[in-house]
Amino acid sequence: SPSRAPSDVPTRLCRCVFEVFYTMLAKNRLEMMIPAKERKRLIAALERSSGAITDATAPMNILKADAFDQKDKTWILKEVEDSGIGHRKVTQMVIEGTRDAVTRFAVSEAERSEGGSRLRVSVALALRDQGKYAKGRELLEGVVAAREAAEGAGEGAAEATLDARGWLGH
Repeated sequence: SPSRAPSDVPTRLCRCVFEVFYTMLAKNRLEMMIPAKERKRLIAALERSSGAITDATAPMNILKADAFDQKDKTWILKEVEDSGIGHRKVTQMVIEGTRDAVTRFAVSEAERSEGGSRLRVSVALALRDQGKYAKGRELLEGVVAAREAAEGAGEGAAEATLDARGWLGH
């Protein structure tokens, strides 16, 4: 299912949650197609907050998901119950898979952005929060290099370097 934006996640639909669950259960990598308008909204949310990835994925819950056809939802919930996995585990798998897909999108966008961009910093912080320190450090090194190039090797660049290292907690 395509992601719309943190405030309008389609995986609130039971069918989408179910499809993501079976993708994760099969140990396949979830790929999300995000329309251009929604990509802009998600990038803007990421520029405002490193928590945008969590915000986009946290509200998912198969029990609370909507359905166009209530029979569909009844069938899906029975399938989940019969699987022996349970609603909580299904929700957890869907959140993790969707978070990973949104994170890959965010990293790709950050890598294409300008070296000193707010997006790079925000995505690096999100990676830190997910325990993905190496990739976060790589993005921040680009931020530091861009700031050093813009400011020279003066005091401001040194402060940017220290700030970047502090963001990663190392």
